Amino acid sequence: MKTALKEWAVLIEAMAAGHQIFLLRKGGIAETGPGSEPGFELAHREFLFFPTWEHQHLDSVRPEFHHLFSEIIGPDPENLEIRYAGKVTDVLIAPHLRPHIDHLNSRHIWTDAYVDKRYDYRPGLPLFVVIVRLFRLSEPRMIPLDPRYAGCRSWVELQEDIPADSLEPLIDDTDFDLLRNQLIQELS
Repeated sequence: MKTALKEWAVLIEAMAAGHQIFLLRKGGIAETGPGSEPGFELAHREFLFFPTWEHQHLDSVRPEFHHLFSEIIGPDPENLEIRYAGKVTDVLIAPHLRPHIDHLNSRHIWTDAYVDKRYDYRPGLPLFVVIVRLFRLSEPRMIPLDPRYAGCRSWVELQEDIPADSLEPLIDDTDFDLLRNQLIQELS
């Protein structure tokens, strides 16, 4: 697999620990959505997670999850470790009004101020709730960082193929289905 989704390293670890199963996405500065308008496009339903340290800040994560910052391996200027893959099960549009998502606070690690930022960024674009099942690669893979991976974009095409044939789900089928169904119901 060569396709990777850039996401905060701390959020990937939160997902690996079972603290959340969804992403909030509007898109990066350097990308367009369907029809060439700015915004996030779910170009791939299966991908590797490309951990980033850009834009992740302690004050964007609720205090009970601050310990995750000490658990992630800091950025290496030359290499990046790929450990997880994701499979999208659902893409939903977040409620239009910010207070209508507050009931999901127990299902994610972000502060209210960060969720407000997601809503306020490019207010004309929809905010997507992307439900993702996380899988651990059979072996972590170190890849050299390439200048083509830089920039504020959601998707990157890796220069090398990373085997993703033996994936281990981090949440078993029954528990994931229960969490997924509850989240969908709460967003209905």
